[in-house]
Amino acid sequence: MTTIYLLRHSKSIKSDDLIFDDKLDEQTKNERTPLSPIGEEEAKRFSNNEELTNIDVIFSSEYERAKSTAKYIATNNNLKLIISKDINERKIGDAKDYPKTFWLTQFEDENAKAPNGESRKEVTERFTRFINRVLVEYKDKRIVLVSHGTAITFLLMNWCKLVDVQLENKVRHLTFKGKDVINDTIKNLDLFKLTFDGNNIVDVELVK
Repeated sequence: MTTIYLLRHSKSIKSDDLIFDDKLDEQTKNERTPLSPIGEEEAKRFSNNEELTNIDVIFSSEYERAKSTAKYIATNNNLKLIISKDINERKIGDAKDYPKTFWLTQFEDENAKAPNGESRKEVTERFTRFINRVLVEYKDKRIVLVSHGTAITFLLMNWCKLVDVQLENKVRHLTFKGKDVINDTIKNLDLFKLTFDGNNIVDVELVK
């Protein structure tokens, strides 16, 4: 059996509390946003979670908040941290003038996207290709992927049924084989455990 853990990064600094001196686009600002001091402390403490011991390989997205979360798990397991753009968060794109309901629209229409952004279909395809490669290269290993809430949700929809999604607090209700996986927002440091037999998924559960 291969175990893949999907971990949402720890708490980041609020964008209102950041000033970027350079003239950066919104996507770059998003990627460079670091963890808050509380987020650092929580990430370090959470790295001691029993589920995150005896890990064989750990990956992080390219975003600073993901890398900063993953580094503690890598250190505890004496592993090198592997950075992969394939598990990055969905690119929002030029959606500044889009209504807040656009987040919901992307669940309803897999092809919906803003200019220079990504659709649900595109995020799912790149993340799924990555998972398929990992399942071959690290068969029967314990793997951690530190990623982001929306990207993780889109990936889980490969195997889980989306029962409901609500704009308020970005609540999503996912089930696997009739069992609730989540009926809430995905919080910082929520940890999903996926168990595979070869390429076949056996179980999906939220363990934190």
